[in-house]
Amino acid sequence: MNFSDLAKAINHFLFAPKSPLPMALVRICVGLILLQDTLVHLLPDFKFYYGDNAIIPIESTICKYWFNEPYFDIMLLLPPGDTWKFAFFIVFVLAAVCMTFGLFSRTSMIVGFLCLLSFDSHLELNQNDGDVFLRLTAMILCFSNAGDALSLDNVFRARKAKQQPAPSGYVLSAPWAQRWLQLQVAFVYWHAFVCKIAGFSWISGMACYNSSRYEDCMRFPLPIVFDNLFTIHCLSWGTLVIELFLWTLIWFKQFRYWVLLGGIALHLGIEFTMNLPMFEWIVLSTYFAFVEPEDLSKFANIIRSYFSKLHFHLPGKARLPGPQSSLNTRPT
Repeated sequence: MNFSDLAKAINHFLFAPKSPLPMALVRICVGLILLQDTLVHLLPDFKFYYGDNAIIPIESTICKYWFNEPYFDIMLLLPPGDTWKFAFFIVFVLAAVCMTFGLFSRTSMIVGFLCLLSFDSHLELNQNDGDVFLRLTAMILCFSNAGDALSLDNVFRARKAKQQPAPSGYVLSAPWAQRWLQLQVAFVYWHAFVCKIAGFSWISGMACYNSSRYEDCMRFPLPIVFDNLFTIHCLSWGTLVIELFLWTLIWFKQFRYWVLLGGIALHLGIEFTMNLPMFEWIVLSTYFAFVEPEDLSKFANIIRSYFSKLHFHLPGKARLPGPQSSLNTRPT
């Protein structure tokens, strides 16, 4: 392969028109996660974290965490008073709702990202790695075609053009933002893998035993497999293998879905054993970016066919065959 062929391959990878369906599913998942973040995590203790008399005043945040450097925080521009900050919070919630349903998609994704960035900057202690990755994903969505499918905007555009919105009628566009998200996910797993193999606990196979003993992070009582040396070794080394594949073999279509299945098992296992709010779900939502639109359509057709058969066999829905039911004719 010469340089010209490499340039053509990169150009095709980044800009060959693709369906917006995978990124639309990422948009819906991120919108739901933002709603869960705002209404479940932020709302109950809103004044405690972000009010005028918050546990950490913004002056301390600027000095101790921003080191007096400029940070993006829209709440610094608001007039004093908790009412204005709560109004800004309502804007955040509305942006998440619009993002989920695909209403004013581009605007809602941008507003949602800027609000999330402001809340994270305003109190940096009130976030974990899940918030950081959620912020990155929300930023990438702002540049994507995620509003061109599974959205109210798409329905309104079709009605304005007097057409019926159909899954096969999505507007194709350059998928460079989708590739950006794919590369970001691969980089996360590369970084996790490199950091793990540099430590003794993962190479020795005891990391899962140590990490499962943090009582403040436990979600449910641990199953007995975490008390067996053999299974502990398998889980620790299996994690390394899965994370290795999630930034290497995931780029090959023949291995991709098996690798994603391993990643789903890994993150659901972490979700069951450890209480890390949002982290596992935001990572799993980005897996849609790796699924081919054709496979998503096939899966949707299988689900649709299953429910149509279920509906046909429901009690009270069966009908006796008509007089021409045995004839091999096609209705006109």
